[in-house]
Amino acid sequence: MTDRVNEHNRKLHPTATISGTAAALAEWMARTSSDGLHEPYADLDEVAAALGPDHSLSDIENAAEELSSYGLLDFSRYIGGGAVKPGWRLFAVVDPHEKGWILEQDARTLASIVLDVQDSFSASELEQRSGFERRRFNPAFSRLLTLFDPESVINEIQPNYPATCAYLSGGTRARLRRFVKGE
Repeated sequence: MTDRVNEHNRKLHPTATISGTAAALAEWMARTSSDGLHEPYADLDEVAAALGPDHSLSDIENAAEELSSYGLLDFSRYIGGGAVKPGWRLFAVVDPHEKGWILEQDARTLASIVLDVQDSFSASELEQRSGFERRRFNPAFSRLLTLFDPESVINEIQPNYPATCAYLSGGTRARLRRFVKGE
């Protein structure tokens, strides 16, 4: 029975090994991000210059496709090139090695703080209460927002956070409590 459960879990939560140019691209994006959100938004030519001659433009494009397929970054093609920007999952993969931060633990910390508020909170208040620097806060906050009802998240256009504020429904509170417990 345990083998069947383990096999089922592997199918539900596949893992992959990232190496070569894909690993170099992921590490570069995480290292150069100042906000853990939109930066760097980089053309593939810029990435090629940063990664150096060991990584061809074709290899970088393939690496961007690979990382995009895992949901780690956004890859946009345009005539004559393409551009990449990180997603929160990239930081979940790279930050434990680069920064020593565990995104899921940070998101659980934020969830615990959020559960102490009444009906709503702003991103800036949550960042301040967490004590996390912006680069660490934004990926964890992005992960946390996946537990909210989409209509409860206010996404005003601004450069600092993945959302400006959110409202807590009963269902969101229940999901947050389970998340804090690791369920």
